[in-house]
Amino acid sequence: MSDLLPDWIVNKLAQSPGFDGRPDRAQVDAALDRIAKRVVTQRDWREERPRSIAS
Repeated sequence: MSDLLPDWIVNKLAQSPGFDGRPDRAQVDAALDRIAKRVVTQRDWREERPRSIAS
């Protein structure tokens, strides 16, 4: 199950006319790991919302 997303991304990139050659599976895995780590370490997104000013 965990291979489905990286496989799908690799296949989509390979079919893309803007991507030259076959993408490296290890690079796709590394990119997904970086994204996952950022999501896990992201502080509460609700704190980043701008506060409205009461009129």
